[in-house]
Formats: sequence, structure tokens, C-alpha cells
Amino acid sequence: MFKSLQNFSYRQALPRMLADFVTVHLAAIASLMGTLSFHALVNSAISRAFIIDTLRRDYLDQFVLLSISFPCVFLLCGFYTRSRGYAARYKWLVILRGCLLGSLVYLFGSVLITRSGI
Repeated sequence: MFKSLQNFSYRQALPRMLADFVTVHLAAIASLMGTLSFHALVNSAISRAFIIDTLRRDYLDQFVLLSISFPCVFLLCGFYTRSRGYAARYKWLVILRGCLLGSLVYLFGSVLITRSGI
């Protein structure tokens, strides 16, 4: 996993890291919007202001801090250095492994920060 750092080129990797970082944030915002829509439709007893405030707080207090884990895990998995040269089938396995590992690292950090269940 750490072999991927040997061929690291900032000039080539930083635009892709930034694109992945933005993609992760857009996915989180879309997920929060889906959660807001679901709660607004299903549970009318909870005020929309409360739901919006809770989701905004979760995003700003937790996700922004932990979102840096995704580019770090992707870097260690070789997304920005070695994965370009892989065959298509193996490349998809590497990407799937990196995304799952990034999600697990995020969940672990989330549990450590909030000290609550998932």
C-alpha cells in the first residue's frame, strides 16, 4: 500500500485529489438532502427547521473534518499513482477496495468523534 507513494507527482495528482474531494462532498450533500426529504415526508411531527439544523450541524461539525480521510485513503490505495496502468477489471477492484476502505475509515472516525452508534 505504501509503494503507491513512491511515484507520487503533485502536479498530476492534486487536480484528481481535488476532484475526488469535491465529489465526496457533493455525494454527502446529496445524501443529506435525501435524508431531509425522507424525514419531511414520513415524519411530519418533527419540524423541518430542526431537521435542517441537525443535518447542517452533522455536515459542518463532523463530515468536513472527516472528509479528508477519503483522499488520504485513496492516495494510499494508489488511485493517484499506480491505478492508471492497471487492467480495467483489476482497476475496478482497486477502486472498490479503496472506496470501501475510505468509508470504513470515515465510519470509525465518526464513531470516535461522536461516541455514539452508527
